[in-house]
Amino acid sequence: KTHLSAERIVITHGATEAINLALRAVTLPGDTVAVESPTFYGVLQILESLNLRVLEVPASTPAGIHLPALEQLLQGPEPIKALIVMPNLHNPLGSIMPDAHKARLVKLCAEHDTVLIEDDTYGDLVDTEQPLSIQESMEKQMRAERDRRARILTDEGPQQ
Repeated sequence: KTHLSAERIVITHGATEAINLALRAVTLPGDTVAVESPTFYGVLQILESLNLRVLEVPASTPAGIHLPALEQLLQGPEPIKALIVMPNLHNPLGSIMPDAHKARLVKLCAEHDTVLIEDDTYGDLVDTEQPLSIQESMEKQMRAERDRRARILTDEGPQQ
């Protein structure tokens, strides 16, 4: 479970408004945003209304977004300000991105300073073991990095 203070919670009228607000917070008109392809048409309407450029990244049923294609786009000359993904019960594919795939996605976005916007509208509807959210994957990576730094300090003493 994620623990947030009241100051970090924004109540919206649904995922569409939440995505719109997230994009307004991290982009300016003319910026580039990557999306899974296919994607929910409402996402494309939001991007158009905000005058944002769209890069499509192929997605498939078994794994969701194609990470090698995303990595190639992230390494390109055009900075990608944000990436919108639906990792659990993707609309329209219905796929559930494997947890290892989510962890790699978080790492790729962090390496390229790309804001990752997760639409987890249908995550609670999964009837098997609850899949890991992108947020949980990020928290796991941050804990691992914090533990790694603590080991370095413990093993080698503080760096001066």
